Amino acid sequence: MNARFAAILVVLLVILGGAALLYRHEEGGRRPDNVATLGRTLFKDLKAADIASVRIVEPKATLTLQRKDERWVIAERADFPADIGKVREFVLKVIGLKIGQSEPLGEKDRARLNLDASGTRVEFKAADGKDLGVFTVGRKYFKREVENPAKAIPDGRFVSLPGEGGTAYLVGDPLSQAAAASAEWIDRTAFKVEKVKTLEVRYPAGGGYRIERAAPSRAKSSTSPGPMPPPTRCNCSSWRTSRPRTPRTRVSTSRSWSRPPPWTGLPTRSRSASSPARTTT
Repeated sequence: MNARFAAILVVLLVILGGAALLYRHEEGGRRPDNVATLGRTLFKDLKAADIASVRIVEPKATLTLQRKDERWVIAERADFPADIGKVREFVLKVIGLKIGQSEPLGEKDRARLNLDASGTRVEFKAADGKDLGVFTVGRKYFKREVENPAKAIPDGRFVSLPGEGGTAYLVGDPLSQAAAASAEWIDRTAFKVEKVKTLEVRYPAGGGYRIERAAPSRAKSSTSPGPMPPPTRCNCSSWRTSRPRTPRTRVSTSRSWSRPPPWTGLPTRSRSASSPARTTT
């Protein structure tokens, strides 16, 4: 009986082991060929110290950020200073991009994901003009459906590399800074002016205009407390302290009373001089 029971257990173990090996073999055959790229950085050899310029090309605009000495400037705006904090943030963000998903990319998918000429091309160049890293930023990725994709914050972005045109990669960063609008890159502290009184504009061909700010009028301060707020919105402490203090006059309401004469049995009565005094025996 024991030998028969042991043989049954051995047969069951062999069956379970064979089923596990078959399942593992089938799952291995289903794995995609590009699974090795998941989690890999998009630019493994890109270094921030080697980047001398960043070029962002959109279908209708182009922006070039160049490093000159210790500052960054916008080439299309006559070397106007760029926000070095934003440039550094964008460069470090691109260097740290990791691939979250990769899919084969056909011609129809390329247009649908804006990875063709309708996308945004980003180029990182060295001081000698050599390309250090180039990629195309395409359509936004949302985990759930949104009402207004243009204004909603995406969960990721589809990108593609020029050397791997047949593959689309999904990264977990929205890459909202990948835009050619110069207003998003200028250094606003370079022209910060406070308390402007006069603004004058002159055109090269002649003419212009001038804007002046009128001096604020000083109103005379009034000592009247002003109207009292409604009872339902009254702040008694603030209203009371806002009223001018007036001197207070103490009025005494006490009266001076003459002390009554001492009692000697019966009260004395005052008489006139003409009436005789009464004597008692």
